Amino acid sequence: MNNIYDPPKSDLASSTDDRFGNIAVFSRFNTVYTIILAFLTLGLYFPYWLYTRTLKLNAIVKRQTSLVFMRIAVLLYVATYALYFAQGYFEAVGDEQGLLQYIEITTNSMDLISNLLLVIWVYKFRNRLNETFGGPEFRMGLVLPFFFSIFYLQYKINELIDEGVPAKTIMRDDTGPVENDATPTSTTGFPSNRR
Repeated sequence: MNNIYDPPKSDLASSTDDRFGNIAVFSRFNTVYTIILAFLTLGLYFPYWLYTRTLKLNAIVKRQTSLVFMRIAVLLYVATYALYFAQGYFEAVGDEQGLLQYIEITTNSMDLISNLLLVIWVYKFRNRLNETFGGPEFRMGLVLPFFFSIFYLQYKINELIDEGVPAKTIMRDDTGPVENDATPTSTTGFPSNRR
């Protein structure tokens, strides 16, 4: 029998906004550190950031970015770096066999293609974030991802984490979620006025 004095039972987890529940796959990483790492690695952090974050994003979106596309883009980017080093080597040592001209043409062509693939990849990432978390309060435009690429994407991921997910689902220790309620409560269970 139903006891009329029992508190009502409801599944609160299913009634919450599910759009922001999935952002917990990303960890918060300071955008300044992203900029520093990109400069310290001479740009090699760009494909690494995109690859690792896209794998996480693929786990929570319906339309996934192809692994083949991601691997080709990373491979071309790294190969372009190798060709730049080869080009610098032949310029420093001297080019007796005439290879420098072909290396320059190949390097410039691969650089154009790899950078184009990275721009496409940034917009694929942006589109999937907009599809999954987009709404009136969160939307990424077309211009800023072009100019600031992974820096802007990291900033927007951090914004989603900060505004959309309660701290208790993000902050973890070895034993599991850490309760970190930002609103202090009094002994009555109601929020207190103290901050």
